[in-house]
Amino acid sequence: MWFFTTRCEAIIFEATSNVTFNTSAPTGALTNSGWQYEGYWLGSYLGTPIAPTFFLAAIHIGGSIGDVLQFNGSPVQYHTIASWDCPNSDLRVWQVAETFPSYAPLYTRSNEVGQLCVVFGRGTQRGDAVTVNSQLKGWQWGPGDGVERWGENIVSTIYTDASLGQFLKPNFDRNGVTNECTLSVGDSSGGMFIQDGSTWKLAGIHYAV
Repeated sequence: MWFFTTRCEAIIFEATSNVTFNTSAPTGALTNSGWQYEGYWLGSYLGTPIAPTFFLAAIHIGGSIGDVLQFNGSPVQYHTIASWDCPNSDLRVWQVAETFPSYAPLYTRSNEVGQLCVVFGRGTQRGDAVTVNSQLKGWQWGPGDGVERWGENIVSTIYTDASLGQFLKPNFDRNGVTNECTLSVGDSSGGMFIQDGSTWKLAGIHYAV
């Protein structure tokens, strides 16, 4: 499972341990599902622009004024000049001196449960299998490589934390989604996107797994 604001850090797939799987922008029905809005933040994490000079990241990964976001593979560096922490959450809004060429629209509906989501992260590879009574139950986290990957899952419920607010929680349970995934250490601060009509919108920032 993972939550709306998510304390974790790489995407692990149910179907494969191939380290090159889903390491480029999604295509087909998932074209423009969020990959184009992700920027490299603090060396090994992601941040997501949400306005011409602002991006969103997780508080728990840190950051300081003057740090740089590199947006969508561009050589342009976006230098932070201010930040604000959203009350009762793990969400931090950063302001940059430069102007982003594009930014993610925000998902504002309250119908997330049951929705397909696309997630992005830079965490670990899939590690050794975990078996119980000769049955595969999952995998250990493997080595971290900082490679950006994407996967899919279904939002199963909304969990409310007394101090950090609402979290969107998918389950890693072989639910038949083609690119079903969970998160691992290193995926923190990556974006979760849900489709609203024909547009994919930012619905969450990874916090925990």
